[in-house]
Amino acid sequence: MQLFVQSQREAGDHDELIQIESEDEIGDDFGLACEAPEGYVDRGGDCDDADVSSYPGAEEICGDRADNDCAGDGDPACRLYLLTEGPYSDADLTDADAVLNDEDRSLDFFSALGVVPDLDGDGIDDLVVGASGANTVYVHLGPVSGQRDLGDSDFDFTGSTGGRLAMALAAPGDIDGDGWNDILLSGPGHLFDGGTYPYTGQAYLFLGPITADRTAEDASAELYLGPGHDESLLGRSACTGDIDGDGLLDVALGAPGAGRKHSTVLNDSGDANGDGRADILIGAPHNNDDEDSNGAVFIFYGSVTGTAESSDADATLAGEGAENYAGLVAGGADADGDGFDDLLVGAPGESTNGTWAGAAYLVRGGDD
Repeated sequence: MQLFVQSQREAGDHDELIQIESEDEIGDDFGLACEAPEGYVDRGGDCDDADVSSYPGAEEICGDRADNDCAGDGDPACRLYLLTEGPYSDADLTDADAVLNDEDRSLDFFSALGVVPDLDGDGIDDLVVGASGANTVYVHLGPVSGQRDLGDSDFDFTGSTGGRLAMALAAPGDIDGDGWNDILLSGPGHLFDGGTYPYTGQAYLFLGPITADRTAEDASAELYLGPGHDESLLGRSACTGDIDGDGLLDVALGAPGAGRKHSTVLNDSGDANGDGRADILIGAPHNNDDEDSNGAVFIFYGSVTGTAESSDADATLAGEGAENYAGLVAGGADADGDGFDDLLVGAPGESTNGTWAGAAYLVRGGDD
């Protein structure tokens, strides 16, 4: 009998496997039965025995920079699917018009993304994908179709050292009134004064048209907090809209580290009450006013001035129960066609249909 040992198990992940066989000495197609000794298993095919989450058949984890299932085909969990034509019904994502892949699994992307108004002036909207781990925003000019690698972009925005650019973006159109669309990008990891005040955060306004790479130093305007505001994380969220009704777009930036974990999610709700001015939605998933982390959304109608507390909100939407973490918000669209913009509130911790099953609530706008 001969014993063949392919490889030793090292990481405790039931992979990096061995095979133990015996020689068929008499030609009857059977050998002696052998049991794997302690520390060995009877399968092979592991691609990274130092990583307990990587083995053949494992579930892919987006953003962990590992080929979890050992398939050698990139990271299928880290793909962006773009559907360009509606209306939509039940469909498989394989029917998407375009797919963006993170082929080298090193970009940590999807921190912020969106289809934005035409940046380069060709009349076609463009696709912007943020990779905060790479401190970069990748722009794919429209039309976008077929299979693409995220890094094969038409041009990029690159943040300052440690800035984590692209944690939020706002691209409402023409901010300065020159007829070209602009874009606002934020980097909450920005180190003010060379690192004296860490994680103060900063936002950068880039004026259109934009057709080539840009760095933080190329921004037409910068918004930041000065000394004493370390760990404020300014720019963790951002939105724009004509809040004061003067016909020009305004900018609002969230700084969750500066308060009570409000402004983790910041969005413009369009005009929810129909007064002709843009409103502001502030999501606070960790709000504890009613129960432990039930979460809440605070709505401030247009013409907000001065300093306001959450208690000054024109409307408050609270999560239904403890640890619902309500506060993921999206607005600015009239879902029911009544002339008032509506909003959508997400509560990922809502557990009616199972632990962390989550829920989304459609709240209709109106003048009452």
